[in-house]
Amino acid sequence: MDSSIWDGRRPFLRHAEYYLGVASKIDEQLGGGQRLAEGLSSFLGEWPNLNSGWNWTVSQIGEDPVLARLCLQYMRSMQNVVSVGRQRPSQIVSLCKSAQMAASLLKDTKNESLAWSLLGELYLQQGRYAEGEQAFRRCLEICEATLAGDDPDIASSLHNLANLYTVQARLDEAEMLYRRSLAVCEKALGRVHFKTAISLQCISELTAQQGRHQEAEALAREALTIFEKTLGCTGTAQALNNLGEICLDLGRLEEAEALLDRSLRIFERTFGSDHEGAAKVLANLGRLRFGQQRFAEAESLLGQSIVIEERAVGPDHPVLSGTLYNLSILHLTCGKNREAEALLQRALFNCQKAFGPNHPMTRQIQQRYSAMFTKGQGRALRAGVLLRQLLAWVRGRP
Repeated sequence: MDSSIWDGRRPFLRHAEYYLGVASKIDEQLGGGQRLAEGLSSFLGEWPNLNSGWNWTVSQIGEDPVLARLCLQYMRSMQNVVSVGRQRPSQIVSLCKSAQMAASLLKDTKNESLAWSLLGELYLQQGRYAEGEQAFRRCLEICEATLAGDDPDIASSLHNLANLYTVQARLDEAEMLYRRSLAVCEKALGRVHFKTAISLQCISELTAQQGRHQEAEALAREALTIFEKTLGCTGTAQALNNLGEICLDLGRLEEAEALLDRSLRIFERTFGSDHEGAAKVLANLGRLRFGQQRFAEAESLLGQSIVIEERAVGPDHPVLSGTLYNLSILHLTCGKNREAEALLQRALFNCQKAFGPNHPMTRQIQQRYSAMFTKGQGRALRAGVLLRQLLAWVRGRP
């Protein structure tokens, strides 16, 4: 390359390289431990500089391998930002797309697979499931073509695709992938490893959804034991919430409450009170209080959970649907039919838009929405009309 061209770009390159160092430091803070809140605060404060650093890098890449490698370094430095929270998702999607192209330019399959994996995770977070599946499948294809069969990166690729299938209620496909991921992790890393525990916990959550609670509880307890030995606060908090939810489903309310309280304390101490992990625990505690007929507390907890999730993903994301549905049932129980109707409409809109009419959650909300209008004389017709109008609105038809 002409050195005079590089001379004109060196100040911009120094800026980009400096803020790459800042990004790496923040990424280390976000990797776990007690500095997570500090890391998130630093990320938000430094965002304009980080953004300008990698945007300049991306704009200048062309066929330049030096800048292509710098782009990949920026992507790697943002991995924990993607995992810990949905911070600036649209801009990070752009970064990952650029990094995928840079990796392709350099014929760097390891970083190309990482770029596809991060893109898949970002799409999953945003409810863009078709794009997420395409990205996760591409990541898996690259890993299987370039790595040994027991490589942990293959396990991660299988796991990520299974996560997406679980959200879409494709549970048989998800379980097959989770069990393949577990087998790879156990062979490569051993049974007592945090990545093995993550697979165990996901299989536990899936089997609980299928009503196989005894199997789910055994897996959840094993995962919790491993997390407490290996991963620390983050995995432990998630495992406590998972086990608490299983106990809640089984009607063991006192045990569930103790587990959920522990989980919430860890999330709030580590991430702050407005983290999405805390929102999931608050939603389960709301279900618990509903089961105890402490309706005012249940309403407050479910409402807090919705506020946190709305702040993280927006009001139309399907992740809100379950909590919106539970709060609507609480309102129906308390005779607040108007409030219940509004919540069911929102939940149905979110589910129908993301998953279509045949997803189990969509069908469940549709049934509840219709049923609430058939209890009074002459309201069955109104139920059918309203439901058709709502579904037409969701599908974008006049």
